[in-house]
Amino acid sequence: MKGPSEEGAVLVTVTVSLVVLLMLSALAVDIGMVMVARRAVQNAADHAALSAAWADCHGNDPTTAAQTATIRNGHTAGDLTLTEPSSGEWEASVGDDVALGFAQLLGLSTLSVNANAAAACTGASSASTSIFALGDNCSNWGKDQIDISGSNQTIYGGVHSNDGIRIGGSSNDFGTTNPPVDTVTYVDYFTNGGGGNTFDTGYPQSITPQSSPVNFELADYQPGSSNATAAGSEYYYRNGDIDGSYIESRGDGLYYAKGNIKLDKTITADVTLVAEGFIEFSASDQELNPYVDGLLAFGAQPYSGVEQCDKFVVNMGGSSNEWTGIIYGPNGLIEFNGSDNTTVTGSLIGYSVRLNGSNITIDSGGSGLPPDFKVQLLR
Repeated sequence: MKGPSEEGAVLVTVTVSLVVLLMLSALAVDIGMVMVARRAVQNAADHAALSAAWADCHGNDPTTAAQTATIRNGHTAGDLTLTEPSSGEWEASVGDDVALGFAQLLGLSTLSVNANAAAACTGASSASTSIFALGDNCSNWGKDQIDISGSNQTIYGGVHSNDGIRIGGSSNDFGTTNPPVDTVTYVDYFTNGGGGNTFDTGYPQSITPQSSPVNFELADYQPGSSNATAAGSEYYYRNGDIDGSYIESRGDGLYYAKGNIKLDKTITADVTLVAEGFIEFSASDQELNPYVDGLLAFGAQPYSGVEQCDKFVVNMGGSSNEWTGIIYGPNGLIEFNGSDNTTVTGSLIGYSVRLNGSNITIDSGGSGLPPDFKVQLLR
């Protein structure tokens, strides 16, 4: 049996332990608040730096853009410090004061948290070839890497296949009326089965395999990427398909679909469409320009084998459309069924390419695509 002194000692020990536990719990709450605030200012700094770089590239005021981004992320313009350490590089610092709880007992009522980020804007990738077939083995399955069966097409800026080219259509102009010289090159074979097709002097020509003029990665457009961050409220992600009504109601922006994108509406907008599946344009009278990176459409369906030669990752139909930008499909077929004054100012770059349409123009612009820009975080 314990005496009074022993019971008192136990009570004191328990009391002290409870006090220590409560103090630690209160301290943990303060630490948690500081960590949340630290993440918030880092997010605000990232957005501010990217927005400043983007504005700089497009001739707008970087300071205004950075302040707007900071406010959208729950801070004030006064929380932001923006500098330009070197030409075209923008560094944003965002700070905030966190009100503490338990630490006030120790004489510390607030704690300042700060975060820094730097971003720059560079010219986007461009392509000077109107049609480029990346693959080199469609002929192994009796398919053509580039198959041009349509007629009355005008293709300026050059055509290249790392395998063969078959032309079945007629009255197609491959550059003779639009200097400079537009090349038509292939690796394995060239077949001209149509009549009245015209080429610049010296072409078609057999050459060695060529590397892709551009390389885009899905990771550069997924949630959390620098492109997604820069797009801000104009970034649209769906864990499934995206249709024309979805895009029509939102307008300009960067669209990313885990599934497919079917643009079946007459829309005028600046968009970059990225799909882990396929992309299909089926409406008429569209006027579409790239939102970012000079990229209009990126269909990434991961076909393999013969499917890369006859299953589309991007299908372009309709009539009287005006599309600008790069159409990219590294793992499958880009199929163009458009007609009647449809114009692409840009490039079709796919594993394989098939043109069934008529009365269309594809023009890379000779020296490359219209200028666009890419922003990225540096640190």
